[in-house]
Amino acid sequence: MKGHLVFLVGLFCMFFSNAQEEKIEHHALKNSLRVSVGIGHSYIKKGIDGENYGISMATFYADGDYWFSNKFAAGLQTEIILEDFLVEHHSEDEHIQKLERSNPIAVVPVMLYTPIKNVMLVGGYGVDFCENETFTMVRTGIEYGVHFSNDWEVGTSLIYDFKTDAYDAWVFGVGISKFFNFSSDHAHGLASAE
Repeated sequence: MKGHLVFLVGLFCMFFSNAQEEKIEHHALKNSLRVSVGIGHSYIKKGIDGENYGISMATFYADGDYWFSNKFAAGLQTEIILEDFLVEHHSEDEHIQKLERSNPIAVVPVMLYTPIKNVMLVGGYGVDFCENETFTMVRTGIEYGVHFSNDWEVGTSLIYDFKTDAYDAWVFGVGISKFFNFSSDHAHGLASAE
């Protein structure tokens, strides 16, 4: 798995360096649907029985967002941790239990904001499903994407998930996105996203 991550980081660097050499214009974000898939690692720093250690697990994600302006989008982010793990859970009666999580799936409606070109801030509220327990969660994060073709983008993300009465997680991901533009301006050429 470590080899796959190194390969994807190298691929990202290759596309980033090409984007610096060739000034590639990209479509305006407004009226675009962005569909993304990627892999990453979820890091949970939550020890059992007071021990201080972290767990890093393979993660797969698939996202979709609709850009209703060049600065703002609404979307749905989904991810699955591809491993089983054990965490502490604080129940309503303040008891601490060991809870096994088996391939949990997170589904989070989000809002995205682009303060500067290629950078997106993410925030949302959703749920983390698993057969043993379902948790509500708040998501914040940042994404950085580089266009390497008119409708394609390679990007990276750093996300923080706060799960109510449970464990928190950092998620680092690398992925690829495809833009589908529904604007009538799209047919008349390329536009700047600024």
